[in-house]
Amino acid sequence: MDNPQFVFKMIFEEPSYIVFVFVFIGIIVLYSWLMLKVYKRFLRFKTEKIDSKPSLKTYIINSIIFIILIGLCFLGMRGRIEKKSPMKVGTAYFSSNPLINQMGLNPNFTFIKSLEEKMKEKNKPLNLMDKKEAKLYVENEFRRMRASGEKRDIVLDKNTNVVLIIMEAMGTCNIGHFGNTLNLTPNLDNLINNSVSYENVYTAGIHTYNGVYSSLFGQPALLDKHSMNLTIIPKMEGGLPGLLRENGYSTIYFTTHDDQFDNIGGFLLANGIERIVSVKDYPKNEVKSTLGVPDHIMFSRAIQEIGKMDKGKPFFATLLTSSNHGPYILPDNIPFKTKSKDIKDKIVEYSDWAIGQFIEKAKQTSWFENTVFVFIADHGAYKGTTNYELPLSYHHSPLIFYCPSKLGAKKVENIGLQIDISAMVSSYLGIENTKTLGIDFETYPRKYGYFSADDKLGVIDDEYFYIWNKNGEEYLYKYKTNDKTNYIKQNREKASEMQKYGFSMLMY
Repeated sequence: MDNPQFVFKMIFEEPSYIVFVFVFIGIIVLYSWLMLKVYKRFLRFKTEKIDSKPSLKTYIINSIIFIILIGLCFLGMRGRIEKKSPMKVGTAYFSSNPLINQMGLNPNFTFIKSLEEKMKEKNKPLNLMDKKEAKLYVENEFRRMRASGEKRDIVLDKNTNVVLIIMEAMGTCNIGHFGNTLNLTPNLDNLINNSVSYENVYTAGIHTYNGVYSSLFGQPALLDKHSMNLTIIPKMEGGLPGLLRENGYSTIYFTTHDDQFDNIGGFLLANGIERIVSVKDYPKNEVKSTLGVPDHIMFSRAIQEIGKMDKGKPFFATLLTSSNHGPYILPDNIPFKTKSKDIKDKIVEYSDWAIGQFIEKAKQTSWFENTVFVFIADHGAYKGTTNYELPLSYHHSPLIFYCPSKLGAKKVENIGLQIDISAMVSSYLGIENTKTLGIDFETYPRKYGYFSADDKLGVIDDEYFYIWNKNGEEYLYKYKTNDKTNYIKQNREKASEMQKYGFSMLMY
């Protein structure tokens, strides 16, 4: 509710959400009626000292003045009229120069905001286990992993362009290769069959900001903490934008909507992204909802902008899609017809088509042959029949490395994480990168995968799926067979080992 206009537009632009609006209104009406009853019964005689009632005209005038004044108060609190996001610290960030960016920030504002953040319960440091024990465990675990394999043979040189596509809600549950029988994703299925496909990869969290943060900077989601919406923006060591920029790359980020939402724009400009193309850069007639332009419009713009970049330098481009998110708006006047009946399936079809169009257009460019395309979901979706307390469909994601001129097609079954992307890309390019919590999991296999969803933590291996929540409840499932039996008592030792792994990583 930091962004009420965005929230309400999402609701009213998607018909299936509207029923909950009426429930909300009903609760407000019921509450108001009860309060009026209480007032009339207990308080009215104490406040009414006059016999005559105000006239209807007085009521109308007072109401209009109240609405105007309260509206101005809210506008002042938001600080800007952009639909999706109020003014945030990142709004002052307009360049990649941190000193110039921070000159626009009022010191009183940043001081008070930083105090406010420290006072919030969810912003306090995690206290899952002893810090020293966690540090020792994680460092030993990374030493064990790095001793378990040999360094990758470099197959992409340091001048290879990198295009990272973070796909909104495109979990494996939507994709035919991973078992969806509706044939919604022929383009992604084709890409998987012609790429290095990592089959057992999990997103860090269930929110888009988790996906952007973890994919770009190699750090996990810390339960319900918002890692990017901060007054004091940290310097992210080992993140792809900064690391590749240090190695001579140009960096650019594309989004369909307002880049200030979740403070992403300011965070990225403070951490290696040189330019952001967002909703403000598109003609107004192309903006279809509060989520901005459709995916295919952003992809077309990306082809144009990349073509204008410095030809003497390799580039790193990140593209964040959004069409596969309510409000679901299927674009008109495109040479593509969906076959599904359900709007959510239609949008998955459209999103897949837009990706296919992007790849086909990229093939016509001079930079395609020297580019590796990396595809990952920001998070998954709620689908499937086995609904554990922490649904795996929200986290299981494709991870695709597509570079047909240099990478042969293969499937890799090792458990991997969204936070490994920075380390993986660095490994492919032969760039040293040990500053994140990610690792080249193909070369140095992980013992477990881990991820979180606000108040829950999940840890997974090839047999068991462990779930812990903030209430202290624990579950242990044999997820491969969709078994719903909780094995926590039968295999307490395994559950404790998985818990220690997840706790240690988040604490570290």
